[in-house]
Amino acid sequence: MTGWKGKEKGEAEHISKILRCLQREELMNYTQIFPTVENMSRWIIEVSPPRSNAYQKAVFYLNKPELLHIMDTSIRNARKKEFNKMLHKAENIGLHWSKTILLNYELERMRKTRDTVLEKIAPERFLGYVFVKDQVTDSVYCFTVSDLQMIKGNWYGGYLKNLFKAETKAEYELQRMVEEKFYAKLAHHKTDSVNLVIDSLDDSRNDFIVARKYYEGTLDGYIPIELYIRYIKDTCGDDVCRYEALYKFGDNEDFISLRVSKKEKEWTFKEDKYNAFMQLTLGKVKYTGIWNDPAEHIKYKAVLTELEELPEETKDLDIELDQAIVERMQAIANGEELDKEIDNIEPIEKIQEQVEPKKETKVDDAPAKDKKAEKNKKEDKKKDKPKKERKEPALLDDGL
Repeated sequence: MTGWKGKEKGEAEHISKILRCLQREELMNYTQIFPTVENMSRWIIEVSPPRSNAYQKAVFYLNKPELLHIMDTSIRNARKKEFNKMLHKAENIGLHWSKTILLNYELERMRKTRDTVLEKIAPERFLGYVFVKDQVTDSVYCFTVSDLQMIKGNWYGGYLKNLFKAETKAEYELQRMVEEKFYAKLAHHKTDSVNLVIDSLDDSRNDFIVARKYYEGTLDGYIPIELYIRYIKDTCGDDVCRYEALYKFGDNEDFISLRVSKKEKEWTFKEDKYNAFMQLTLGKVKYTGIWNDPAEHIKYKAVLTELEELPEETKDLDIELDQAIVERMQAIANGEELDKEIDNIEPIEKIQEQVEPKKETKVDDAPAKDKKAEKNKKEDKKKDKPKKERKEPALLDDGL
């Protein structure tokens, strides 16, 4: 039952699909019944005037694939939270999802909103009351799915709401009101939008991160460098869908966020905020290549070796990476060109020749090296390396 497209003709089959996800705890399949941001953007373009804000915003999103990916990930994380919450509540009230059968469901047409674009895309939207019977306890339960949408003849969506032991809509609504009043008394603070996104990422981290790797090494043989990489899997179908990374070097105390691209064994790490980048070739446990800062006309030979064990600070680095992703999302949404390609990147082999130290022919009467002069030379070279300062991440707008 994998590889669902998120659409199904007939509301009965769509509701059965949602129930199957709960019965089998198929979290990923549940997240795929919702339309992607890309699809929504294309539908908005179809129904909106070209000069409208909705149209222009949709075009902007479609031209920013990285932003689309980040937004889809954030939406999936929200869906995963409500799915896990439903499983947890079922456990608390004694419902056995795997032993349930569908009794019946009732659909109520949802009221129209002021969002005219949404009304054009999905003129038919429903709230569904779904009644199931637990064959272990012989009890009847009801849960709701909100915003079931008919779009272009296919069904999408179905936000999981509440679950109660109830045989009628009236019983369900009574328990829902009692619970809402209870939780309203507990709501004493408001969390900022950045923490909401980070919490969402944190809840799903183990579901997406398939590997963590940490490397240490040097630039030009004497400048220390550390690199942390996360291997991420989501719904792309491959073992690894993308990579996320941080690094620091020299006397920098803060890590710098990196955008990662990979082609076979060739990796490119580009800094989010600065001009520098690395072009590396990965062996079994070692990266070799160059670190390049075009703005400062500096190139260093880079050698990094994977550590056998992850440092204790990895958990803190995960938090930093999540903050960097949120900050990157905000920058892209503001129209900043983070995905701009670096101009005039030379082949890695040619650059390595430029930074490779020349071999000297050893002769018997060669003069002894002046150790003090050699040390001063290295110190001068180290001064040429710019120190980068990491800025604190900007808070997201509450309207995200």
